[in-house]
Amino acid sequence: ALINASSQVVWTNTPDGKMLGEQPGWSALTGQTEAEYSGYGWADAVHSEDAQPTIDAWDESVRTRTPFEFEHRVRRYDGVWRLFSIRGVPILEESGEIREWVGTHTDITEEREAEQEQIRTLAQLSAVLESATDGIVVADMSGDILMMNPAGLALHEFSSNDQARRHLREYSDTFSLFTQNGDKIPPERLPLSRVLDGETFTEYECRVRRTDTGTEWWASYSGSPARDERGEIKLVILTVRDVSERKQMEAQRDGLLRRIEEAADRQRKFLREMLSSMSEGRLRLCESVSDLPIPITPQPAYEPVTLDRMTIRVLRRQTGAACNEASLPPDRESDLLTAVGEAAMNAVVHAGGGTGSVYLDVERGIVQVWVRDTGAGINEDSLHRATLEKGFTTAGTLGHGFWMMLKTADHVYLLTGANGTTVVVEQERHSPVPSWMQSYVDAS
Repeated sequence: ALINASSQVVWTNTPDGKMLGEQPGWSALTGQTEAEYSGYGWADAVHSEDAQPTIDAWDESVRTRTPFEFEHRVRRYDGVWRLFSIRGVPILEESGEIREWVGTHTDITEEREAEQEQIRTLAQLSAVLESATDGIVVADMSGDILMMNPAGLALHEFSSNDQARRHLREYSDTFSLFTQNGDKIPPERLPLSRVLDGETFTEYECRVRRTDTGTEWWASYSGSPARDERGEIKLVILTVRDVSERKQMEAQRDGLLRRIEEAADRQRKFLREMLSSMSEGRLRLCESVSDLPIPITPQPAYEPVTLDRMTIRVLRRQTGAACNEASLPPDRESDLLTAVGEAAMNAVVHAGGGTGSVYLDVERGIVQVWVRDTGAGINEDSLHRATLEKGFTTAGTLGHGFWMMLKTADHVYLLTGANGTTVVVEQERHSPVPSWMQSYVDAS
């Protein structure tokens, strides 16, 4: 489904950066055949102004073996030009050689247009606020409107104060006001009525409809009584501001935020699926604590270990003892000890320490080890390299951690963020069937 989605397509390239073989996502997006997109033929579907800069940047990434990030316009199968964000990463063999490049084209046309629309709306609103004054409405204590300033007249679609001067109750024939929930405001709760009752308020927002013309706008009312030197109320004053553009901007902003969040969700989903696929189902990237596995027993089998460079060996001894109790074969025990050591060392090197806990299910023959720290976590942009690339590290050391864990453990769960990282490593008595082979096993 991911490959066939028009908003995001996945493609692969050879180690030397050429597109070969079946590329269903790219073909569905551009309408190009395999013969047309092969090699660098894909550039024919890229806008002429973007094609050569894309090729140059791509060649540089291939030459330097670094992730590729770019934006360009692509001609869709129906001839429509769309803006895409491109990201490609090298997938390495154990030898360190590039096996292939895997990348995505993500359609960001609507997001970019929404950003530009928000910028335009903000500019319009700024111009209005800078050049216009608020409307002012003055009434006496009997509810007769005495005057409106030019901004108030214009806002209420009056050409002169002769049209505006009338009693408040007569306004109900011309204007209807509604709350933000859409409920009609009764006469006794109209902004002017509230001030006549002695209230003082600011920024009371409601929707105003002029019934004879059908004009509607959002208004923000502030009201207060005007008192004489003896403190007696003589007049009431309303200030009114047209906030329709701000309401529109807020709706556009909310829509933009939703689209951005949806795009981020799609990106995270792709990353989870890619990491799981590239690790043959061994690695599960968790979004929240609820995605982590449930501890296989209510309590750890041994006292949790506060991790530093010296106590890592204590956690390894506990793990070895658990493997013996669960009757794990020596090779599986050795693999788990390697994975646990790497997980614990990651916590010490990158977070300054952490805690390790060993859980044991003797009957099922499972050992589960939790390593938690409160460090800064792994940056999302580096997750694919930190988990899959041998030798990658951000600590200035030779990094083998996650790459080694995925080579030696049955299952590795990873939850990482600004508040810390949790790694759960599981090993069973017998090697589980790889996810890609499970359907064949079930069928047999």
